[in-house]
Amino acid sequence: MKITEILLARTVWFVDLQKLNPEGLAYGSIYSSLKERYKFLRYPTTPSEIDLNKGTLFGGGEFDYEGKKIGVGITVYNNGWAADSLVSTESSEAFLEDISAWLTDTVGLLQAKNFVTKIIYDSQLVLHSELDLKKLCAKLKSFSSIVGKASGNPIEEVAGFTIGSGKYPYATFAVERRNNVEFSEMKYFSKASVPTSKHIYLLEEFEKLLG
Repeated sequence: MKITEILLARTVWFVDLQKLNPEGLAYGSIYSSLKERYKFLRYPTTPSEIDLNKGTLFGGGEFDYEGKKIGVGITVYNNGWAADSLVSTESSEAFLEDISAWLTDTVGLLQAKNFVTKIIYDSQLVLHSELDLKKLCAKLKSFSSIVGKASGNPIEEVAGFTIGSGKYPYATFAVERRNNVEFSEMKYFSKASVPTSKHIYLLEEFEKLLG
């Protein structure tokens, strides 16, 4: 297995922003300082772009992580922060921790990390693998034939697999053929609501299972 692309590495902290700002500090100057610290190329420029219900977006920023400057973004909601990178969810979480410490040390907000009630991860990867999804289940193979007859297109194999938790985020782990890519290229898309390192571990175990 080889990871060829990281499409998204998102870490979401659920935290009540009002609890972080008991003194009612103005957010305008905080947002301006945030833009300068992380060199965001995209940031709110009008009052209409500052909406904590829909999310206030800062994108195209820089963050020092493990000796490298990586690209980062953050969306600020009234009930939390969603940080994105194309490196790993671990780097996105380190970015949130840096913001939390900086806001406490320089602005005077309370430490956000101490008020986090829930953390969600969204890891999306593209990989090359010798996975054989036809081995998943004989009954699914039989149903694939039924689908092929109904659609008029021969079905080569089960093209995707999803395990859900029943709670948001519903797709705890999913693997499917990469869109618009021939099966012979052995490229897959995978999504998991776990840190990137655990996502890769799950893919390795899935590959062993079907090996």
